[in-house]
Amino acid sequence: MPVPRQEGEPSFELYEREKTATLSSLKRRAELLVGALNRLEGVTCNAAEGALYAFPRITLPDRAIQEAKRIGEADEAGVPGRFRFRLLSLSASTTHLFACNPAGKSPDWLYCRELLDEYGIVVVPGSGFGQADGTYHFRTTFLPSEDDIGLVVENLSSFHAGCVGERIDECHNTLALSHTNTQ
Repeated sequence: MPVPRQEGEPSFELYEREKTATLSSLKRRAELLVGALNRLEGVTCNAAEGALYAFPRITLPDRAIQEAKRIGEADEAGVPGRFRFRLLSLSASTTHLFACNPAGKSPDWLYCRELLDEYGIVVVPGSGFGQADGTYHFRTTFLPSEDDIGLVVENLSSFHAGCVGERIDECHNTLALSHTNTQ
């Protein structure tokens, strides 16, 4: 953030208007995203306070959890000597060591990958943040513009409904096909 302008300086009023507009926009986008997430079946999300991220907890059907395990086992069987830890560079100054689940992929990892494949929405699986065993999360941001955040919410809602609602068979068939086609 630039050095705040002081009252009486030539750019003070413009600075205050731009700062207020930016912070108000971020608040509206955060409230829209978190509100939409909390309306989804099996999703709970705390308000985003002070960060540019939301970290919803997702409840996944047992079939999705088993599919993630099956895909992970197939990956492990096909790649001898696979590393069990991977370095992930999050930015130029931040690198984290993530453990890979040797018994399969984390279900939230699969959820995030399929959301990316189907809608181009990038979210980060909660399994990389040390979530409690048996819980599933993802981290998302509300940085898309106000013009775009509505479409992100709509697509995320559609994807989630398909993976936990009436389209569950179609969703899991898609997951299995996409995995088979990438090998």
